Amino acid sequence: MPLLRTQSTPMSPIDSDYSSVLNNEETNTSGFLLNHLSLISVSGSDAEKFMQNQFSNDISGISDDQVQLNAYCNPKGRVLAMLYLMKRSGGGYWMIVPNDLTDELIKRLRIYVMRAKVAISIEEEHAMLGLLGEREELTGLHTYQFTGHVSRSIAIGKPEPLYDEMNILDNILNPDYWRLCDILSGLPQVYSPTVEQCIPQHINMDLVSGINFSKGCYPGQEIIARLRYLGKAKYRLCTASVVSEGMIEPGQALFEKGHDSQKAGIVIDAVKTEKNKYLLSAMLKFVAGKHPAVCLDSGDAPELGLRKLPYEVPVE
Repeated sequence: MPLLRTQSTPMSPIDSDYSSVLNNEETNTSGFLLNHLSLISVSGSDAEKFMQNQFSNDISGISDDQVQLNAYCNPKGRVLAMLYLMKRSGGGYWMIVPNDLTDELIKRLRIYVMRAKVAISIEEEHAMLGLLGEREELTGLHTYQFTGHVSRSIAIGKPEPLYDEMNILDNILNPDYWRLCDILSGLPQVYSPTVEQCIPQHINMDLVSGINFSKGCYPGQEIIARLRYLGKAKYRLCTASVVSEGMIEPGQALFEKGHDSQKAGIVIDAVKTEKNKYLLSAMLKFVAGKHPAVCLDSGDAPELGLRKLPYEVPVE
């Protein structure tokens, strides 16, 4: 996939007041570089049927300008990838996944294509640009509306019209800003350190329209349905802030305060917003209907300050 580049350094959350940037009423003045994500093309007459049998959502229900969240799971219901799926103008689909999962995801999906008329490959001609706010269709580009607490869109097209759009924007934001929007919106992501670490409900995929419980079978469907109808989610996705001198990364262990050996969850994603200060999303367990006080690395490390999500999380 062609990568978009700018002559000036893109704005970073650590170098700016992210609240002012994201809450700016003039929402059409900022765009996000998405160089941490890959654009995958899925084409062929059997593409919809094939993906319907692989992913957690109802592929047949995607509208032309919608970004649909999906989980791709192993037979045990553990998430291998969390992806954005969109209809491609002229036929087929685009998938967006983190760069570090792209090769393995394509390789695994191709195993199950068999005789189906489906082609899966990295998109070679089109690039993508995130846009702050809801955007109408742009000349030479296809624009998709992204769900979440922070209003965003994704524009996909040839690099030339994307550069034209970038040239009229006041601010170009680096990929950390996009990840920050996910965290603030309570939207999960999976990177290589967290592959197979969670069931979709553990990262709130059922609360952000990422699972359709009425569709047919797909890998892990029985486990996922059983948890919905017969079990209780022992973990849920949370958003938190924390002060840390060390770098915080996906997959990092979290512990109950005062208990070095009592693991309470893992970091899903984290973005530095100030010197030694992070906003992060985490998969945390429930204890007696609530989350325990949680620390980084050990029971005596800095405690996470939980933040309210923009949607209700059921207490089970």
